[in-house]
Amino acid sequence: MFLYHRSWEPPHILLLHTLHQYNQRNHVSLLFLPFNIETTINPEDELKVKIVQPSIDNKIKQSIDKRYLIEKKLINLSKEDWNNPDLLIWPEAELPFAYKSREYFKLKEEIFLESTELVTGIWHFEGNSLFNSLVNIKNDEIYKKQHLVPFGEYIPLKTILNPLLNHFGAPISDITPGNSNQEPISIGKGIKLAPLICYDVVFANDVRKAVKSSNLIVNISNDSWFGRSLGPYQHLEISRIRALENNKWLVRATNDGFSAIINNKGTIVDIMVKGQKGSLNSIINTRNTMPIYALFGYYVPYFIAILYLLLTIGKHIWLKIRP
Repeated sequence: MFLYHRSWEPPHILLLHTLHQYNQRNHVSLLFLPFNIETTINPEDELKVKIVQPSIDNKIKQSIDKRYLIEKKLINLSKEDWNNPDLLIWPEAELPFAYKSREYFKLKEEIFLESTELVTGIWHFEGNSLFNSLVNIKNDEIYKKQHLVPFGEYIPLKTILNPLLNHFGAPISDITPGNSNQEPISIGKGIKLAPLICYDVVFANDVRKAVKSSNLIVNISNDSWFGRSLGPYQHLEISRIRALENNKWLVRATNDGFSAIINNKGTIVDIMVKGQKGSLNSIINTRNTMPIYALFGYYVPYFIAILYLLLTIGKHIWLKIRP
């Protein structure tokens, strides 16, 4: 039986309740799992964050003539309700040009104030490889998406399927996945971001490893491909789980929803719904204690299961041999 700490109930009261239940039901195994109930943010650990959700039609991104309009829309939405954020976040693959292109360096020179750092999705060419990436515009630190979407970003069983696609005049090139040992993205104040692009957030153990050396999680995505299906809703709920299990705030920036600020308890602090255009301003906490799961991963449930089994066997043996 698991008892979780409720935010409104002091730890010592919950412990008394737990002991009382155990005395009444000594045939039930109890596991007390307290967690941090602190809700205030130390000013030294505050980070002002701004998310932009442009809600741009994917067809517009494919038009060369409208590239300028995409960048202009992102900048204009960023400047609305401007509050000098420490971190500004644009969605996945939102910019209509590649990393370290001429347009990239032009944006790098013009963007906002010195105190604001822009993190955005961008395409990155490296030799013959194409990466779906996230970059800090100020310091050029880059993360390459690890987990690609099947049939959307790469073709499974390509040696079998690609000749068939070529036959019908629909050849598809794969995006290259990033390495699994990439470093977090650094920003001002000595803060480290655990970068996740779209599908990356689904893989709990990889998120746990990235978060161990980071202060918060940043997830950028473009869920407009899912339309009005359940996909964006599921993606949002998965993000909430990642924030809760790692005890880290998660900032989620998408093209057309759901963009959200999620605290370390998995609670949605602020959100922009599907199809909404605009921006979010929020203050997040960059200092949170590392939970047991983040430190040891899947060893925790294995250990608890073995411990429970041993206690059950021990109790059964004790009941058999006692006078």
